[in-house]
Amino acid sequence: MTKIGIISDTHGGICPDVFNYFKGVDAILHAGDIGNEDVLIELEALAPVYAVRGNIDFFEAGKTLPVKRIESFEGVRFGIVHGDNFTRSALPDQLISYFADDHINAIVFGHTHEKYLQKAANIWLINPGAADPRIKKSCNSVIVVEVNSGKIQKIRDVRSGRVYGNENLEKLEEI
Repeated sequence: MTKIGIISDTHGGICPDVFNYFKGVDAILHAGDIGNEDVLIELEALAPVYAVRGNIDFFEAGKTLPVKRIESFEGVRFGIVHGDNFTRSALPDQLISYFADDHINAIVFGHTHEKYLQKAANIWLINPGAADPRIKKSCNSVIVVEVNSGKIQKIRDVRSGRVYGNENLEKLEEI
């Protein structure tokens, strides 16, 4: 079983509780708008970080980040993109189209600052929301995903405390 922390839109800071929520994760996916190198350094103290460049990531290390990346954990393929080049009203279709040739199981994105968790075309679309400490309504907005044997086994919305596992994962609607 591999635990993956998912975060986005930190804008140069991290809510303190995120460090507790991500304790014990095996990897962290950051969907951009990191804000500065300190955020990457702090997260990397917890686990390896796989990040993409967002529309505010003009710091030195941020400029070298890809805008799109694919990562695989225990046979589950994650496509990661910030999402600033997509239209909100057509987001699911555009995200799925963007990763159409990549044979992925889940797409992690950010930019909207709004939590989004839905399955479309048999692909999980996951936006953890903004984890910027200056945005109080979304501080600590992160997701932890557990994968095993080529399947997403559990999705935990840390802020709300909701856990989606075997019994309710397939029935999950947008939250």
